[in-house]
Amino acid sequence: MKKREGGILAWAAAVFLLVGMAAGCSRSEEARYQLNPKQPVMITVWNYYNGQTKQAFDNLVSRFNETVGTEMGIIVDSVSYGDVNQLAEEAYNSAIGRLGADAMPNLFAAYPENAYRIDVLGKLVDLNQYFSEDELKVYRADFLQDCSFGGNYGLKILPVVRSTENLFLNKTDWDRFAGDTGVRLDRLSTWEGVAETAKAYYEWSGGKAFLGIDSLANYIIVASVQTGNDIYKLQDGQVTFSFDQDLARILWDELYVPYVKGYYANLGKFRSDDEKTGDILAYVGSSAGAVYFPKEVTLNQNEIYRIESSVLPYPCFRDGDLCAMVQGAGFSIAQSDSTHEYASAVFLKWLTQEEQNLDFAVNSGYLPVENSSLNQGYAKAMAAYSGTPEYNPTIGGSAEATLKMLSEYRFYSNPPFEGSYEMRQFYGEYMEASVDNARLEAEDKMKAGMTKEEAQAQVTDEAHFQEWYEGWQDNAAKLLGS
Repeated sequence: MKKREGGILAWAAAVFLLVGMAAGCSRSEEARYQLNPKQPVMITVWNYYNGQTKQAFDNLVSRFNETVGTEMGIIVDSVSYGDVNQLAEEAYNSAIGRLGADAMPNLFAAYPENAYRIDVLGKLVDLNQYFSEDELKVYRADFLQDCSFGGNYGLKILPVVRSTENLFLNKTDWDRFAGDTGVRLDRLSTWEGVAETAKAYYEWSGGKAFLGIDSLANYIIVASVQTGNDIYKLQDGQVTFSFDQDLARILWDELYVPYVKGYYANLGKFRSDDEKTGDILAYVGSSAGAVYFPKEVTLNQNEIYRIESSVLPYPCFRDGDLCAMVQGAGFSIAQSDSTHEYASAVFLKWLTQEEQNLDFAVNSGYLPVENSSLNQGYAKAMAAYSGTPEYNPTIGGSAEATLKMLSEYRFYSNPPFEGSYEMRQFYGEYMEASVDNARLEAEDKMKAGMTKEEAQAQVTDEAHFQEWYEGWQDNAAKLLGS
């Protein structure tokens, strides 16, 4: 969407008189927190945005600096690390004062797991100091569920935009596959149907993978919730790890085995990379990543062709609940002094107001966070975006799928706790490592004379399942110290 022109600056200046309501401050508060337009205070914001998302965020930072920031004496300096994992480590290194690390920023984007381990160090501000109950009521409730933690259960993260996960599909090649096999698109609404379709595609295509999954950790966590086998049990503020054999069997049948047999594959850094090279037909990824869905497939230097996309809601298990992950780093305020903390809160409040929040969400493929924006503005903003020259059909398809999910699904985000950051890393690493080991074992068996089917049957038998399941239990116990 093009940056709105004309009345934006005038609009911001005009509503500044209403800042007490719109940005949560007043002239007396400005004096209390020592804000002075003649001597502006600078706040540093660390984010992980890149590409189109970074441009959209930087545009908003400039708009704030030119309007509310100028009026109040606040200058925002935005720094992008370009990768969420790199940002997490940089923020943590700053918090613990590691040699060579930069000083803590005033604001930084953080997923709950990383914010939690920084909060344990006593480095985060409880946002309840700067946000009233009425101000917090405007946010969608399940977008805030993973934002409160710590000894006093304070609000440590504010969501600015959120995302969920969709199933992205190369519709051009799907139509060929479906035309030859009669497979219906609605089979992709369940994980069992996805696995069955992946097997059929593997056989039809001569051994190509159908699906890739960007976040195996999300799959594992959401599978536990969809099937009523919650991997985390929360009681009296305490979280315990619960991974029974029922859940393990589901993950084995619907995730592990398809990866071992080649029906699913994770090859490049991101699944959109695998889609671009034609190594997979579909993938599950963040709705905010819709902009990265390729417009063409490059099989080799001489075979390049255009493709269209189709975006579907996140699959669920046949007998499970409609549930999907809500994600996207919110922003935490680092403890400093009341002037910088308050200025940071002013920027966050401004950033989540409908006008600019819709701009950011639509431009980046994320969801706005306020109820009014979601209920009234998002669909209209997406409709307006669809008429612009820079319209990306995949973003529009993702928005349509996500709006359906917003009305039908429950959104989940696991609670942060001591060890949750390490556990999340473990899920994906253990699944990938165990799949790789099984495939190598199968290859050794084939070299010894077994058929592919015989070798795969042996590495996915009951003995291997029990060994795999015990590995989950043992590693989790070590990480959680129990």
